[in-house]
Amino acid sequence: FTGPSAVAVLSASAIASLLGMGFYFLQARIYLFKVPLKTIPLSPIYRFGLIVWLTGLATFALANHIDRILIWYLLKDRAQIGYYSIATVLLVSLHGLLTSGWGITILPALSEAQAKYGSRGIAQALNGYCKLLVFIVLPWLMFLGRYADIVVLSLFGRVYSASVHLLRTYIIFDIVAIFFMAGIMGFSLYVIDKEKLLLKLCILSGVLNIILDFLLIPLYGALGAIIATGISVAVYSLLELLFVFKYIPIRYPYRFIGKVFFAGIICLFFLSWIKTQNLWSLFAIGMLYVILLAIAFYFLKILEPQDKEFLIKLNPSFASVLRYF
Repeated sequence: FTGPSAVAVLSASAIASLLGMGFYFLQARIYLFKVPLKTIPLSPIYRFGLIVWLTGLATFALANHIDRILIWYLLKDRAQIGYYSIATVLLVSLHGLLTSGWGITILPALSEAQAKYGSRGIAQALNGYCKLLVFIVLPWLMFLGRYADIVVLSLFGRVYSASVHLLRTYIIFDIVAIFFMAGIMGFSLYVIDKEKLLLKLCILSGVLNIILDFLLIPLYGALGAIIATGISVAVYSLLELLFVFKYIPIRYPYRFIGKVFFAGIICLFFLSWIKTQNLWSLFAIGMLYVILLAIAFYFLKILEPQDKEFLIKLNPSFASVLRYF
C-alpha cells in the first residue's frame, strides 16, 4: 500500500490484526485442544468477566474518544478535533512503544507472586513494576515534552502547530499520573479481588471527565478537553494508589522517582545547548540522551539490590549491565 490513503492504512491494520489473531491461535492451540479439560465452576469467571467488561465500558468516558465527541458537539471549530487528536495520538503511541512489550506480564506476574508469597510477594512485585514504569516511561515523557515542537512540526507540518501546546500540557498531566503509578495499580486491585472497587473508580472518574469537558471545552477548546481528562485521570490514579496502600503493604518509591526525574532534568538541560531542527538531528539527540541518562543513573545509583534482583528475574541477560547501577 503506497500513497496517503486512509483506506490503505485501515486495510493494512486489519490485515495485521488478522495475522496476529492467527499467530496467537497457533500458539494457544495446545491449551485449547490437547490439554485435558478440568471441570471448574464457571459462575465466578462469568462474574469477573462481566465486571471487567463494564470497567472497560466505563473507561470509555475517561478515554480520548469521548473528548473528541464532545469537542465536535460543543465547538464549531472542527480543526480543534485535529489538534487534539495529534497530541493524544503521539502520547498514546509513546506509551505503546515503551510498555507494550512488558505491560502484558504485569497481571500474571502479580497473580503468581500473590499465590506463592501472599501480600508480601505481591507488594514486592508491585514495587518492582512501579519502578520499571518510572524508569522506562518518565525520561521519555520529559524528552517528548522538551522537543514536542520538533516532533509535531516535522511529522504533521505547521498547520498543526497548535498541537504543540496541547501535547506539552497533556504530558504534564501524564507525568503526574506516572507519579501516582497509573497503569500499574489497577492490576493489583484485580489480583486481590477488588474488581468492583475498580469499576466504581472508573465510573466516578468518567463522570468527572464528562462534567469537566462540558465546563472547559467551551472556554478553552481542545485544551479544555486535555485539562479535563488530565485532572480525571490524575484523580483516578490517586484513588487507585490510596486503595492499594490500604490493602497491600507497598512502599512508595519516592527516592527512586526523584532520582529518575532529577537525572532527566539534568540531561535535558545539557542537551538544550544543542540546536535541533528536524527528526534526524532529534534522533541523534535521543541517542545522546540515552548515554547521558546512563551516566546519571550510574552516579545516582538509582537501583537497590531488590530492584536488580527483580529485573534479573524478568530477564537474566540484564545481570551484566545492572551491576553498574
